[in-house]
Amino acid sequence: MARKCTKYQEKEERRHPDSPDGLVVAASKNQAFAERLVGVIRIAMAKSGVKHGRR
Repeated sequence: MARKCTKYQEKEERRHPDSPDGLVVAASKNQAFAERLVGVIRIAMAKSGVKHGRR
C-alpha cells in the first residue's frame, strides 16, 4: 500500500522543544532561579572553551 503524504502549511511556525522561551519567563519571575541558571550557563560555557561570550 502507498503511504499518504501529510501536507502542512509552509507559513506555519514550528516550535522547538528545547526553546529557551520558558526558561526566560521563569527566570524573569524568579530571581533565585535566574541566578542559578546564569551560573549553570557560565560553567557550561567555561567547560566548552568559551571566553567572554566568544570562542
